[in-house]
Amino acid sequence: MKKRLFAILLALCLLAQLLPLTASAVRLDWPHPSSHCVCGGGISNHKAMNGHTTYEGVYFTKDGKENTSGNDISKMNVIRSEADLMEINHKASNNKGKTFYYYLANDVTLTKRIHVWEGCTFVICLHGHTLTCNVPDAQSAFLVMNNARLVFTDCQFSGDRGLITGDSCAAVSLDETATFELYGVSICMTSSETDGIRDVYNDPVCGVYNCGTFNMYGGCYYQKSSDYPTDRPVISNIRNTKYGPGVINRGTFNMYDGIISGNERNGVMSTITRSDDTINLYGGTITGNIGAGIAATHWPMPSIATSDYYTNINLYGGTISENTGAGIDAAYGRVTMAQQSSAIPVEIKNNKGGAISLTRDGSTANLGTGRITGNSGGKGAVALSAGSLTLTGDVKITGNTGANLYLANGKTVTLDNLGSAAEIGVTTEDTAVPVVFAEANGTNYASRFTPDSAGYSIGYNAAQQLQLQTMTYPVTYAPGANGTGDSKTVNKEHDKALELESVLFTRLGYTQVGWSKHDGGETDYSLNAIYEQNEALTLYPVWEERSDYTVHIVNQDGSKVMDYENVKWTDEIWNLLTPRPTRENDERLQALLIGNKRVMGGDTYGTFATGGEDSLTFVAFWSGVFIDYSTISVGDSQWTGFRSEGTEHFFNEDQIVQINTAHPEELSYFEYAVGDQFYSNGLAADDVLFSRGHDHFTYTGAFNTASLNLEEGKPYVIYAQLGTKLLARYGVVCTEKIIIDKTAPAITGAKNGDVFCGEGNKTLTVTDRYLDTVTVNGKPVTPNEQGQITLTDARTPQTVFATDKAGNSTTLTVTVHASHSYKWQTENGQYWGECEFCGDKVEKTNVPTLTITAPDAVCRTQDFEFSFLLPEGCTDPAYRYEFTFSGDGEPIAPVDGLCTGTIPAASYIAGETGFRFIASATTTEGYRFSVSKSITLREHSGGTATSNTRFTMFSPGTIRYVDPEIRAVILKKLNLDENETICCVSGESIAVEAAIAVKRGNVVAVEYKPGDFQTMEENLVRFGLRNVLIVDDMESYSHRWPVPDVAFLVASPKLETELKTLVHVNPKIRVVIYTLEFSFMSRIPGMLWDNGIKPTEVMKLEVSKLGRKDEIEVQPAPWIFSGQAGLDEA
Repeated sequence: MKKRLFAILLALCLLAQLLPLTASAVRLDWPHPSSHCVCGGGISNHKAMNGHTTYEGVYFTKDGKENTSGNDISKMNVIRSEADLMEINHKASNNKGKTFYYYLANDVTLTKRIHVWEGCTFVICLHGHTLTCNVPDAQSAFLVMNNARLVFTDCQFSGDRGLITGDSCAAVSLDETATFELYGVSICMTSSETDGIRDVYNDPVCGVYNCGTFNMYGGCYYQKSSDYPTDRPVISNIRNTKYGPGVINRGTFNMYDGIISGNERNGVMSTITRSDDTINLYGGTITGNIGAGIAATHWPMPSIATSDYYTNINLYGGTISENTGAGIDAAYGRVTMAQQSSAIPVEIKNNKGGAISLTRDGSTANLGTGRITGNSGGKGAVALSAGSLTLTGDVKITGNTGANLYLANGKTVTLDNLGSAAEIGVTTEDTAVPVVFAEANGTNYASRFTPDSAGYSIGYNAAQQLQLQTMTYPVTYAPGANGTGDSKTVNKEHDKALELESVLFTRLGYTQVGWSKHDGGETDYSLNAIYEQNEALTLYPVWEERSDYTVHIVNQDGSKVMDYENVKWTDEIWNLLTPRPTRENDERLQALLIGNKRVMGGDTYGTFATGGEDSLTFVAFWSGVFIDYSTISVGDSQWTGFRSEGTEHFFNEDQIVQINTAHPEELSYFEYAVGDQFYSNGLAADDVLFSRGHDHFTYTGAFNTASLNLEEGKPYVIYAQLGTKLLARYGVVCTEKIIIDKTAPAITGAKNGDVFCGEGNKTLTVTDRYLDTVTVNGKPVTPNEQGQITLTDARTPQTVFATDKAGNSTTLTVTVHASHSYKWQTENGQYWGECEFCGDKVEKTNVPTLTITAPDAVCRTQDFEFSFLLPEGCTDPAYRYEFTFSGDGEPIAPVDGLCTGTIPAASYIAGETGFRFIASATTTEGYRFSVSKSITLREHSGGTATSNTRFTMFSPGTIRYVDPEIRAVILKKLNLDENETICCVSGESIAVEAAIAVKRGNVVAVEYKPGDFQTMEENLVRFGLRNVLIVDDMESYSHRWPVPDVAFLVASPKLETELKTLVHVNPKIRVVIYTLEFSFMSRIPGMLWDNGIKPTEVMKLEVSKLGRKDEIEVQPAPWIFSGQAGLDEA
C-alpha cells in the first residue's frame, strides 16, 4: 500500500453541478447493450482526443450477474455496494495482470481503500451514479499501484454524468509507474477539517494525487434530446476541492480536456519532489481556483526546506483563467508555451495574481504562440523577478491590468525567432531610462514591443540592444536662405525640457543671435532657450552684423608675434601693424603671407576671409639676421657664426655634428660641407665649398663625422650655409679645426709583461703625432727628442701610460732588474749563485781574501783605526761594527785599493767590553762577502768621548734618527734571531740595525712619506743591505711580502689599522711600539688588547748626555711598549 497519510478531513464541497439521475439512459449504436468505448461513447460517437483516437471497447454482462462462462471473474462486474467492490478487489489481488470492468448500478459509498493491483487494469463506469469515498486515516480511496491502470468513465448520454466525492484525502493516488485516465467524470472531494494538511509529507487534500501518469480527457457528446436541445460536450471535472488543489502532481499530468475549477488551494500543484515532474496542457480549462491555476511552488515539507528539482509546465492548448492567484506560479517551474493548433488556443487570462510569476534563479519560461491577457495583480502579467525568460513565435502579452511584461532590475529577455504577429507590452523596475531589456540578435524586433506607460518608446541602442527609452520629439535646426551649415535634428524627451542650441550656422559678416520659427522672421527663441512642448519644431537662425574679427601674426613655426582683436571686415591689414614689430637682434618684420598670397597695401580683412573666418592668421617674414647667430656643435664643442681662424680640437672617435639655428622653419636651403682650411669670409667659403665642384649636402638633422670620410689625424673645418625663404638672405657659419684621431700612442722597445734582468736600465720609445702625456707608475716623465724614456732598476713592475691629445691611451707594464739578483750559497771558501729573476748562474768561485789591519784592543777613550785592502775586481767596500745589542756601519772609499778609517771612541757603548769589526766588499758578480775581527775595549782614565758622529753613518735626508742608546734598548726588546723577519713602520734606523741583525731573515720597511722612502733607499745602498723590502702602504698586506715574526712601530694615527693588519697576517706576532706623544701613550694599551695583543712590558727611557759646552743635555724620553699576540690561544 502506498504510504500516504492525510491528516484533517476537509468540509463538504458544494455539489452545484450534480443533478438527480434520469430514470433511464439513452444508448446509441453499441455492439450490445452492455458495451461502450472507454471514453463513454459508442462505436460512432466516441470522442477522438490526444492520447485517445480509436475506439476501445469495454464489456459488461447483460444482466449484471457473474458470467460463469469460462469461469472469467473479470465479467463479475456489477457494483451495487462497497461489498461488491471489496470482493472483486480481493479476487483481483490473486489475478494480477488482468483487466477488470465495473459499472455502478446505483450510488455507492466506499469506506475502505481499493487497490488497483500491480499489472492490473480497472475500468469503472459510473453510469451516472455517485461514488462517495469516505476512506479514513488520510488514505486515498483508490491506490493505483506500479504498472497498474485505472479508468473512470461514464456512458450516459443525457442527464448528469457520474460523480466521485467524499471526505477522503484524495479520490485517487498513483504510484510512480501507474496510470490513471479520467473520461467525463467529476471529482469533488470534501473535508470536515480546515487546515487541509493530511500527511507527514505535508501534502494538502486534493482530488488526484499523481506520482505516475494522469491523463485527463473530456467525454463523448450528450445525445440531443428534449432536455438537451443541442449537442454539448461532456467534460471531466475536478472541482471545489475543500482546502486543497484539484491535482497534486509528482509525475506526469496530461490535461487534454475538462475543467479544474473552484479548488481552494490552487488548481494544480506540484508538491516537494525528488525529481522533475511534468504538467502538459493540451486543452481544457483551469479556472476559478483559489490561488494559482498551476502552482510550481513545491508545497513544503517539514524535513525538506527547499528542492533542487523543477516542474516542467508545457502549454500546448487550453485556458488558465479567473484564478485568484497567478495563472502559473513558476517559482520552481520551467514553463513552455507553444500553441499546437489554432483550434485549441493557449490562453492565460483574467487571473487576479498575474499570469506567470518567475521568482527563483532556476525558474524559466519559454513563451511562444499563445495569448496572455486580462490578468491583474502581481508585479505584472508575466513577472521576471529571477530566472530567465525567452520569447518566441507569435506570443501575445497585452491587455493586462498594470504591467504586461515586468522585468526586475538587471533582467533581460531572450528573443528567439519572434513572430511578426507577436505583441508584448513592457515595464521595467528600473525607471532610469534607457533600460536594456533584450540583447541584440540581428533582427529588428522593436515593432513587437510597446511600452506599458505613456512617454516611453522602444528602440535600439548603439550596441543594437532593445531598450525601453523615453518618447522623443524631433527639433530641427535649418540654416535658412542666408545661412551656411548643415541642418541638425535632435530629439526632445517626453515631458523633459530641452535646451536649444547656441550658434549653429554662419553667414559672412554676420553673427547668429537667436532662433525663429520662420526663415527671416523675428526672434521666437533666444540662443540656449528652454523648449518644453511635447511636439516637433523647426527653427531658423536670426542674424546680426558683426565686427569682432581677430588677426593673428605668427612666425613660420606657428609661434605668436602679435594678435589684433575687434578687427572690422574692412580694416586694412598693414594699418593694424603700427608700429612695425621686431624680434631678437633687431630683426624687422618685412612681409606677410596668408597661404600663398602676399599681403599688399590696401588689402582688408574681408579680402582674405572668404570663408567668413572668425580669425585670420598671417605668417611673418623677417630680415633674416638670425643666420649670423647659428651654431655648429661637434660632440660637446660648439661654435657660433663665421671665423677665419681657430685652434685645433681633438676627438678619439667619430662625433655627432649638429647645426642649430634659431628659426630653421624659415630656411629655404640649409647645407653643409667640409674644408681643410679657413676662408677670409663667408662669400669666399661659399664660392669654393658650395659650388658644383665640391661635395655639399642638405642638412636634415644631426649626422656623424663618419659620413664625411675624414682622413684620420688631419685637421678639417665644417661649414654650413643657410638661406631664408622669400627674402633670399643667406649666411655661412663654421667650426674651428676638427681632428679625428683614433690611433693610440705606440710604445716600442718592450712587450707588455716583459721582465729585463742584468741588462742595466731599459730604454723605451713612445711615438704619437699628437702625444700629450707619459707617466711611469703615475709619475709624469718627459720623453727626449727621439721620444725615448728610460726605466731604471725598480725590482717591481713599472707601468708606462701614454695618452695623446684626443684621449687615446696605451699602457705597457714591464719589470726592470738592472743587475742580477743572485741567491748566493757558500761552502769551503767558495761561493756560487743563481739569479732569482732570470736564472742566470755564477759558477763556484773562490771567495777573495780580505785582510783587516787593526789592533786587537783599544782603550775606551781611544779611537779605533783600521785598514783593509780591497781585492782586485771587488767593489762597494764597507765596514761596520757590532756590540752585543747594536751595530752600525757605512761605505768606505778605497784609495788605490786601500780602505782606511776610524771608529770614534764616542761610538762605544757604555758597559760593553768589546765589539766586533766587520769589513765587506762585493765581487764583480755581486756576491757580498765579509771578514770580522773582535776588538777588546780596555778601561782608561782619560775622560769620556762626547762626539756624536755615529749619526753621520746614516744617509742625510728627511728622517730624524733615534739616539744610539735608545736604539740599543729597542733592539734588545725586539730580541731578534738572525732567521726572523721584522716589519718596521716608520723606524728607519731600527730597520737598518735589524737588517744587519737578521742576516738570514728579511726586513719589511714601511715608509709612508716619499722623502722617507727615498732616504731609506739611500741607507740600503750605504750599508749594502739586500734583505730589506721598502713599501709605502701596509693596510692590505701583500701576499708576496714576507710574513713578519716581530714588528716595530712608531705610533701614528694609523696605529690601530696597522695592528689589525699585522695580527691578521701573523696571529702570534710580537710587537714593540715607540712613542713620544702622551696622547698615544694613554691609548696604546687599549689598542693592544682590542687587537688580541697582550702587553708584556711598558717602559720609559730617559737619556742625558754631556753637551759641547760640558753641560748635561736631557734627550727626549720615549715610551716603549712590548706585547705578544696569541698568548691566550697558547
